[in-house]
Amino acid sequence: MTDMRMRADAAAGYPGRSYRFYQGKAVYKFGYGLSYSTFSRRLVAGGKNPALYTNVLASVRETMTEDGVASYYHVDDIGADRCEQLKFLAMVEVQNNGPMDGKHSVLMFIRWPSTKGGRPARQLIGFRSQHLKVGEKANVKFEVSPCEHFSRVREDGRKVIDKGSHFLMVDDDHEMKIGFEA
Repeated sequence: MTDMRMRADAAAGYPGRSYRFYQGKAVYKFGYGLSYSTFSRRLVAGGKNPALYTNVLASVRETMTEDGVASYYHVDDIGADRCEQLKFLAMVEVQNNGPMDGKHSVLMFIRWPSTKGGRPARQLIGFRSQHLKVGEKANVKFEVSPCEHFSRVREDGRKVIDKGSHFLMVDDDHEMKIGFEA
């Protein structure tokens, strides 16, 4: 209990801590409690037309990483007005497939293509609770703000959004690619 590191360290055999960085086998996945019914969920809509990202980000300066491998945008350089324009709705279809009516918590995460540079394995964007009768389907909406949800904080304290692919997830098997570049 004296080791408070969050990120995994394979060389030391340390699996990481919290749903964001843990790389071992979980007994129960974060946010998924027990239920008397079974539910399925899948992403059915999300993201904006890639041309919108190109138009909004065209005048924003792109910065290369120190190793020159990747690039990112500073959230401060994007600005509040452009951040508003980048927001979009993501929709998750959830269905009660079990024998009883029930309430289900739908969790939406973001995943980056890589955990390099201190990125978490995934990060919670939001959650909604939905009551469903047996066999019932419902669409649950999430407002996604790339400036808030796709960003990460660098070691110098600046918020940045990595250029390239980000993935919205509602399950390990259900994700949607969102391209973020000018």
